[in-house]
Amino acid sequence: MNVVSIARPDVTIRLDLNGVIQDVSLSNTLSHEDVTTWVGQRWVETVALEGGTKIRRMVEDAAKRSVSAFRQVTQRFPSGLELLIEYTTVRLGDGAGLIAVGKSLQAFTELQSRLLLAQQEMEREHWKLRELESHYQLLFDNTNEGVLRIRAASLQILEANPPAIRALGLSPGPGHGVAGRDFLAGVTSVDHEQVRSLLQAVSQNGKAPGALVHLGRSGEPWLMRASLMSSDTGLQYLVQLSPTGLTTQPPDPAPSIEDLVESSADGVVVLDTNGIISFANEAFLALVQADTAADIVGLSISRWLENAEGSLAAIRDSARDHPGDRHVLARVRGAKGRSVPVDLVVLRSRSPNARHIGVALLSADDPVLDTPA
Repeated sequence: MNVVSIARPDVTIRLDLNGVIQDVSLSNTLSHEDVTTWVGQRWVETVALEGGTKIRRMVEDAAKRSVSAFRQVTQRFPSGLELLIEYTTVRLGDGAGLIAVGKSLQAFTELQSRLLLAQQEMEREHWKLRELESHYQLLFDNTNEGVLRIRAASLQILEANPPAIRALGLSPGPGHGVAGRDFLAGVTSVDHEQVRSLLQAVSQNGKAPGALVHLGRSGEPWLMRASLMSSDTGLQYLVQLSPTGLTTQPPDPAPSIEDLVESSADGVVVLDTNGIISFANEAFLALVQADTAADIVGLSISRWLENAEGSLAAIRDSARDHPGDRHVLARVRGAKGRSVPVDLVVLRSRSPNARHIGVALLSADDPVLDTPA
């Protein structure tokens, strides 16, 4: 008799040579099933319809060749349970019939199902990861802020988006972008220690307040933030650079006194102690109806003052006795005959040796703070 070894069969069926069930024994895992009704039935009648051909083939093969090949069929139990069982059939000696031994493939099927589910889950996670990577790359490339990944141990740049490259003023190497470049190479030297301190605080505490750093050749100010990430190749910093809107351009220089006087809406002249004009602004030229400063420089202001002697004397007295805080009321007569009232504000250095007097001519409609006695 040929012997086929099947470790711990779940179903053992003794058959006659025509495939009619004579006896059935079950393993402990199936002992709750009542299969007494199988006795006397044809084995082919206890399996799913698609398994009938396989059962007949196993019975015929065992009868002719002593043993059949292994075949999988869906065994139906009286309780309604259906199990996929792999059978082989062996012929017994002395015409005693056949014996079919089968092993339940339920555990294997469940394992296959779990494996299939795991594969499907892995595929879903893979595509989710790909989608996240695509979304990350889109944000990475299109944000207006600078974003970099930096190796924590060496501060070498692993990846940088275009705004970060521009902010750092780094020129990409041929075919390699800025990967491998030193991050600090794009930071002004005075901020190196501040950047190291920020990154060290992130390493120790997981976070740190942002810092204002100056980047690139122009030293533009950027707000730098950082966070720590782990990867297969070691720890990395994710660095964010936000523009501050500030500028490093120097402020416009303050206007000079000459510029302020020249652009004043009030007439301003500089006289010597005799009343001779050495300077006059555009507003004074308009007041006296002169075309250019050359038309009046070197002439006495008395030429344009009504009651010139009294007004000039008042100017001198004010400059001598009340420099900087005395007003003189007068009338200015233009070259074309126009006459307007003015309030002469007399300014003179407090130095006793000063040789020039400044006079601002305000509209007489302006409040008069003082008048000559």
